[in-house]
Amino acid sequence: MTHRVLVPLILTASLGVLAQAQDVEQPDPIASALHESSPEERRFHEHVTFLAHPALEGRLPGSTGSTLAESMIISTFEQLGLQPGFRSEDGSATHRQPFTFQQGGRFSDRSETRIVEGNNIGAVLPGTGSLSDRWIIIGAHHDHIGRGDFGSRRGRGEIHEGADDNASGTASLLLAAELLARSLQDREDGQADRRSLLFVTFSGEESGLNGSAHCAENLPMPFESVDLMINIDMIGRISEEAVSISGVDSGEGLATLLDGLVTTQGLDIRRPRGLSSRSDHAEFYRRGMPVLFMTESIFPDEYHTPDDESWLINNRDGAKASRLLHRSSTPQQHTPTRSRIGRSRGSRAATTDHPSRTSRSGSASSPATTATSNRVSPSPVSRQTPAPMMRGSWRETCSSSGTGNRSRVFVSGC
Repeated sequence: MTHRVLVPLILTASLGVLAQAQDVEQPDPIASALHESSPEERRFHEHVTFLAHPALEGRLPGSTGSTLAESMIISTFEQLGLQPGFRSEDGSATHRQPFTFQQGGRFSDRSETRIVEGNNIGAVLPGTGSLSDRWIIIGAHHDHIGRGDFGSRRGRGEIHEGADDNASGTASLLLAAELLARSLQDREDGQADRRSLLFVTFSGEESGLNGSAHCAENLPMPFESVDLMINIDMIGRISEEAVSISGVDSGEGLATLLDGLVTTQGLDIRRPRGLSSRSDHAEFYRRGMPVLFMTESIFPDEYHTPDDESWLINNRDGAKASRLLHRSSTPQQHTPTRSRIGRSRGSRAATTDHPSRTSRSGSASSPATTATSNRVSPSPVSRQTPAPMMRGSWRETCSSSGTGNRSRVFVSGC
């Protein structure tokens, strides 16, 4: 009788252990997906997940979360062996470029604004040879709107993590910096002619492009030595394997550059006719600098809501965009003639509002004069005063790439 009772109990216990073992052996779907991802996709995912973590409370300038994000960016630059991008008042090298600004700005009642300190974070990959004194700036804003006290499409109170806007752009910049630093280490012709690169993440963008305006006015190098500025804003929700790159008419050779990249990274490049006035490249363009603006081609519904979370991010195409950024910077680094990049002669890029910025009120400002009398270009680059930045309406229309795909672009005909 004892055996009749014990045997079923032992069998039941054994089956339970076996079932538990089978459960343990079942692969976790998230771990499996990351395991099957490329190293670049995993690195992109890591950067976005950190920057959009709820503990950072939306990376509002002046907050502890913003300080944590800035420390993470500096640590990443240091791990890559990049040099600090700025100089402090005492002349020492530093990654931080501090500035003060009025936070809230266009997004809320002016009585609710307050003066805060922001920090742009910068690092340098030095060039070599005869092009080492020529520069390319790669930028992305790292701030967001905190708990939605201003700028929220949902209302204040909840944490707005800002995974797409713009943890994704910052992650892309950090990954591109890693790829560029690695490719330089792998090159045998280490002393070949190559432009210097300044990687900079801006603060205060959400209150009116404050960090980029300060940086453009206080560059760590002569303004006329910068041949191109590339801005990345919201590339985490890429769909239809397409990315928008505008600004090709702002500099000589930029259209040819993109022509050579169309089929190399697995992303379709769409070229809208206009150039947004509502992201950080605008402050450089207003001053006469050639710019490229990379962003997703279709506007996500989660923009400026608490739903803009990291689990929604398209890590695969985000990494592709980073590789595209890497590729778009590398040829320009090694361009043998300085005059290839510069303001296009007889071609002016009209600047419009990107769909991700249409919630911002206020008219676009008119262009600033590009150069002062004490700025002398050492190269035969033609720079012209840029065209005024225009506003317009956005709706679903056919893309300017001629593919027939639908996306939200500035309405000026198809």
